[in-house]
Amino acid sequence: MTILCANGFLAGQKNIIPMFQSKLASCGNDGSNVTLFETFLWHRPRGFVRRQLHLNRFRKSLEEFFDVAEPDLIMQDAARALDRMTETSTSVLGLQQQRVRLSVLLKQRKPCACQADYPWEVIGPVLLTTARHQILEPQAMAWRLRVSHVGVDSQNCWLGVKTSRRELYDQTRKELTASCARSNSSSPSTLPEVDEVLFLNEHGEVCEGTITSVFANLDHPSRDNEFHHRQLNDLLSESSESTTQSPSLPLLRSLSPASTGGAAVVLVTPPLRCGCLPGVLRQELLNSGVAREQVLSVADLRVASRSKGLWVGNSLRGLVRAVLVEDDEREDCKSG
Repeated sequence: MTILCANGFLAGQKNIIPMFQSKLASCGNDGSNVTLFETFLWHRPRGFVRRQLHLNRFRKSLEEFFDVAEPDLIMQDAARALDRMTETSTSVLGLQQQRVRLSVLLKQRKPCACQADYPWEVIGPVLLTTARHQILEPQAMAWRLRVSHVGVDSQNCWLGVKTSRRELYDQTRKELTASCARSNSSSPSTLPEVDEVLFLNEHGEVCEGTITSVFANLDHPSRDNEFHHRQLNDLLSESSESTTQSPSLPLLRSLSPASTGGAAVVLVTPPLRCGCLPGVLRQELLNSGVAREQVLSVADLRVASRSKGLWVGNSLRGLVRAVLVEDDEREDCKSG
């Protein structure tokens, strides 16, 4: 049996191998500058949600990937910038929640084929920018997901750091709703909007979305997953109230609803070796024991979607219920 999946590529029953294309031509440097950034949720009265986990990832990128000199100084500047924003939050951040981007510009001292041969240097100050953000309610309509026909290279080292070098993801995000609008212009009410696109690697393994990590509950029936979604979002919200400490791991571990016979909820998420960004929300769920790493196939996504056990999420939006949309559900929105 064959299945025609979301973006028009034909696949066998077990695996879907997309048209392969690296996110970047190589892992090397082309001589251009790179922006390393973190995107925080600032919430009144909690402050910066998952602040320490974001800073941990920022520092690890500076030290291990970019090999910058004196990362302590950069981290001190970053912490001071966040503290100053918190101190002036009443006047500067008037809304209840804001999206705050912390960024720094880097340049390699000598362009080369392998980024590890030459360290990078910071060529600009630590910057903070803010924008309005609307927090999604856990009860909101599920996001509709499709699988991209363009794959990513799991060996591409840039996939593991949050930088401005994410052209495929950014372009896909921009075109996400426009393509459906064009295909459906004659009958706009026929197809609801698609909210996120998922990428597979060269082995047909699930990686991540354009802006989200992927999570699946493959063990529990749909009636339990409805309960899990509400409980997980409540506990994630409570565990992130501290702006300086790590999330409350025991609080997340306490999720053990009677409807599952006392068994703790365990979500599965693709391992980093598949070609994933180490997402902050993802890391929180792994630290807590609520999630574990497991290679996921498109078949797994189908199972999770049918049982209401499929989620995507990031630190800004939290966990969002999701459903996998395939061509039989979006026949008016095929790629041209």
